[in-house]
Amino acid sequence: MSNHLPPDQQIKAIHEIMERSTRFLHISGLAGILAGFIAIVASWIAINLFAFEPDSYTYNYRAMGGNEWTIISLGLSTLVLSFGLGLLLARRNAHKNKSKGWTPTSRRMLIYFATPLLTGGLVILLFWLKDFVALAAPLSLIFYGLALLHASHFTLTDIRYLGLIELLLGLVALYWIQHSLVIWTVGFGMVHIGYGLYIYLRYERNS
Repeated sequence: MSNHLPPDQQIKAIHEIMERSTRFLHISGLAGILAGFIAIVASWIAINLFAFEPDSYTYNYRAMGGNEWTIISLGLSTLVLSFGLGLLLARRNAHKNKSKGWTPTSRRMLIYFATPLLTGGLVILLFWLKDFVALAAPLSLIFYGLALLHASHFTLTDIRYLGLIELLLGLVALYWIQHSLVIWTVGFGMVHIGYGLYIYLRYERNS
């Protein structure tokens, strides 16, 4: 750091150095946009091809002739594809900014993110085994929101607001269970697209 910088610029430079060392700042807006479109396609498949439309807490998909494992496979595929794209594009952003993608900070962020997410996955599976399949959509939103809030300590603070939105949508979906899949589509689809555009325009467009 140059000693010829004015004091206010020196403070700003120190702040930026500290932020880079304690936060992973290479989240990709494009990944958010793609994840949103993937979620919309997955929702369309669930409704139109697999006829999965929970309308009550006791909705019995199996009794209606549905194969529950198709929905589980669709959900896992959506998660893996979206998460994989997020990691790949975040790594690309890190390399473009001449930074390391895999650091102690990024590892802590992933651990903080994965803990609530995996816990939520187990909770959903337990409810699913008890035939409460209608809870899958709202609970996935709730635990995803908690995962984002948890991980926001180690990345962009904007992630916190995304987490709050997903959490609130999950609670709304839990109350209006008959509209839970539509609300899930809004949360994982439209909100992700809007968030991705915001991140891209604010942080990536001119980088």
